[in-house]
Amino acid sequence: MTAAPARAAPAIRAAEAAAFRHALALLENARAGSGRMRAEAILATGLLWDAVLLASAGPASGLPAPLRRELTRLARSVLREIDRPVPDLDFLITVNGQMLRGLATLH
Repeated sequence: MTAAPARAAPAIRAAEAAAFRHALALLENARAGSGRMRAEAILATGLLWDAVLLASAGPASGLPAPLRRELTRLARSVLREIDRPVPDLDFLITVNGQMLRGLATLH
């Protein structure tokens, strides 16, 4: 989600995929885990989507404007869900999984 020279892009996409993979694993483990596991998963997911929102906010991201708008919209939706008293883990798992699959096709 950041602008980079072409040779660095695969490494950046791999790092982005790793971040989504980590958040997804935390969320999946939180389903059957303790309240602490749930809190950690939600915190990590929120930090990730804060980063997505910041990275997609302006033209410096290097992404086309329509994609930036959609990522911004999606990030805000995820962050609203995270701010609910009891976030829907299934929704968060689905969105993070979709992002991970999308990134996997890029590297």
